[in-house]
Amino acid sequence: MNTRMKRCPLCGQLVPELLYDLHRSVDDMIVGRMKRDFPGWSEHEGVCGPCLERYRRVTVTRMKRCPLCGQLVPELLYDLHRSVDDMIVSRMKRDFPEWTEHQGVCGPCLERFRGITKGPRFTPAALSTVWIPV
Repeated sequence: MNTRMKRCPLCGQLVPELLYDLHRSVDDMIVGRMKRDFPGWSEHEGVCGPCLERYRRVTVTRMKRCPLCGQLVPELLYDLHRSVDDMIVSRMKRDFPEWTEHQGVCGPCLERFRGITKGPRFTPAALSTVWIPV
């Protein structure tokens, strides 16, 4: 059986097959990291299995766990007092008493808390049903 070997565009090794359609099975962050390391490379050229596994390992080990939601994310945001309203930070501390600003927070959590603090506290319908003693 004569198997035609293909050369991996990243590592240059000859392999029996290259993996394509990475956008379907691989996180965009991994493909982005490959493109950063190999500017001329496109996911349409494929990649060998060992390169894909190496990038997955590197990417996963660099992921950080958000102290609020527990999700693995590529980066946490720090120095919130410089760019975020104090009310957002106060709300985070109220909802997560063990959390400190030095632990950071993921972007989705920051956006979620931003939406909570900026949104209306009461709808007009709710305000019309509130009884205020005189």
